[in-house]
Amino acid sequence: MAVTIKGTGVVWGADGFSAKTEYAVAGASTQSTTYTGIPSSITYTRDSQKFDLLDENGETVGQIFYNLKKTLSVTVTPTGSTISSAQSRLSDWMQAAGQQITIADSEGNTADNYNLISAVENRAQDGATTVDLVMEAFDANEVTTEIASS
Repeated sequence: MAVTIKGTGVVWGADGFSAKTEYAVAGASTQSTTYTGIPSSITYTRDSQKFDLLDENGETVGQIFYNLKKTLSVTVTPTGSTISSAQSRLSDWMQAAGQQITIADSEGNTADNYNLISAVENRAQDGATTVDLVMEAFDANEVTTEIASS
């Protein structure tokens, strides 16, 4: 789709976004999968936990913000050069919770390593199948790397 922007510059659409996961296969080197699909929405949230410091009257006199995190919610339509390859891409997007997902974003602020919190497959009678992903990353500590059992 050709786009012409006039008047005020804006970031248009969800272009420049991609996702990749790396995983170990027994007896082989680390494998990676780069997901293919069309992102239709990307929601990026910065938040934290909060403590309100109250005075003797119960009024807030201070706030402490801690455990800052990034939450990324993405809706994507898996695609492929054939229906069969699109179905394979659907399986790629439907990873188990806890999987590390690496996001590249050349046009936004979402690039990072995230933990997958949930993946939801959506099918409708009158539309393409989509996948909703919710992912988290924390500012203070990198918690996406799997820890060895021994």
